[in-house]
Formats: sequence, structure tokens, C-alpha cells
Amino acid sequence: MFKKKVKEEGRRPSYSQKSEKVISYYSASRKQLDTFERKRGRAETQRVKPKFELGKSKLTKTIVIVLVVFICIYSSLLGADPVIKINGTQYRSLKSYQIIGQQVMAGDIRNKLKFLLQAQSDSSKLMELIPEASSITVRSSLLGHNPIITISTQKPFMIFQQKGAPDFIIDQKGRASLPVSESLKMYQSLPRLINGSGVNNKAREQVLSPDEANELLQLTAQYRADNSFPVYTLSSNPYEVDIAEVGKSYFAKYSLDPNALAQYGSLRATEAKLKQLGQMPAQYIDVRLTNKVFYQ
Repeated sequence: MFKKKVKEEGRRPSYSQKSEKVISYYSASRKQLDTFERKRGRAETQRVKPKFELGKSKLTKTIVIVLVVFICIYSSLLGADPVIKINGTQYRSLKSYQIIGQQVMAGDIRNKLKFLLQAQSDSSKLMELIPEASSITVRSSLLGHNPIITISTQKPFMIFQQKGAPDFIIDQKGRASLPVSESLKMYQSLPRLINGSGVNNKAREQVLSPDEANELLQLTAQYRADNSFPVYTLSSNPYEVDIAEVGKSYFAKYSLDPNALAQYGSLRATEAKLKQLGQMPAQYIDVRLTNKVFYQ
């Protein structure tokens, strides 16, 4: 009735046709492993810094800050010895100017720092102590540590000789500058203008107007060209200068107006005419008027 199933040899049992996921394993290359290790080490280094490196970084920053502060403070300091510069004629020794500069700079403690330098106030004080100066500037340099004092002056012209008062050097603008006793010896041989006005002058006062000084400057140049070195006297009469040449018994009266050289020409012409006539003035020749000459 029943048939016995015969086991078939050599046949494998059948499995379901349902697909299954297959996991594959492989070995990474050495290059890939090295790259991975480097990236992981870099990431860990960035995440966690050793304590000694953090301390080192803070110390470096502190040192840099201290150095910067020190450099700023040091570069802003000013010394006590000013550098003297002269624009124009040097009336005194540089040492004399430097001593005056030291006294003024030391008078205000703010002058120890560049950004507190009292340049305008110091210039005014120096102008009072250096009357030969037409202008004075005080400044500091970016890199230097000494204040720089620049003194501008006019050329010396004459020595203004006074009775009962100091003799002053007059500059070419007609202003009394410093006393002759305080100047360099080389200026003590300048032509002398004797004060006969009856009024003595002080330093920085105007003895002659700039125009009068210019006319007298031209006259001195003309006499020098004739190898004559006369004595000049400022008269009590306004604008009048009396000029006496060595070896002559008379003097010439000049007016310090714009025709001073024309007056000089009139003087020489009159002297030549009187010589032809065999006459000689006993006291003066007055050439103050352009069209008339008087003598006595």
C-alpha cells in the first residue's frame, strides 16, 4: 500500500530562493592606516594642549607686552642736553647757547617726555634770554632723546656805542641784539655807530628802522669801497647820521632816506669843487638835501 520513498543520493537539500545580505571583510593598506593615524593624532593635539605649552604661550605674550611698553616709554624720554642749530649768524659759542637751553628745559619737568614737551613756552623763554634771535623753535625728534633748539638770526651790522649803558650789536634790521661783551670776539671789530641821540637803548629795541639800516648799510659799503673807515654818529636830529672820516677836519651830515647814495655822490663832488677853489670846510658838509649842499 505504501511505497517507501527512496533517498536520493548525491542531491543537496534545496533552500529557499530568498536572498540574504552578504558582509565582506578586507584588509586596509599601509598608506591608508598611516593617513588615518596622522589625522587622529592632529585632532587629539588640537583638542587637548599640554599644560606646559599653554604656560609657555602666556609667558611669551607677557614678555612681548613688557618689551613693547618699555620701548614706548624709553622712546618718549628726553634728555637734558639740547641740540643747538643756528640758522644765520652765530653770535655766541655753541656751548653758551647750550647752557641757556639747558636752563630753560630744566625749568619744566614736563620737558622730560616728548609728548609733554612745552615747545611754545620754552621758545618764548629762550627769546627773552637770546635777544639776537629773530625766531626760536623747540622740538623733539622721533628717534633721538635730546630736544632740538633751532635759533634763527639776522646778520650783524654795527656796534651801537652808548655812554653809561652797554654797547650792543645792531643787526641788519636795525635792532639791538646782544651786548658786545657776550658776543664772539670776531664781531668786536664791526663799524661803530655812536649814540648821540641822548637816549640809550636796550636789547631787542629798534635803534634804526629796517629802511634806515639798509641805507646806512649801503653807505658803509660805499665808504669801504673807497678804502675809508669813518666814525658814524647817530644825531639827535631825526633820521640824521654824521659821518667823520679819519684825517679830515670836518664831517658829513646825511639823511637816512632812500637817496643816501646820491648824497654820497654830492659829498664827493663838493669836496672836489672846494679843492679846486682851494677851500676847506671847517666843521661839516651838509648833503641832506638832494639839490643843495651846505658847508661850514
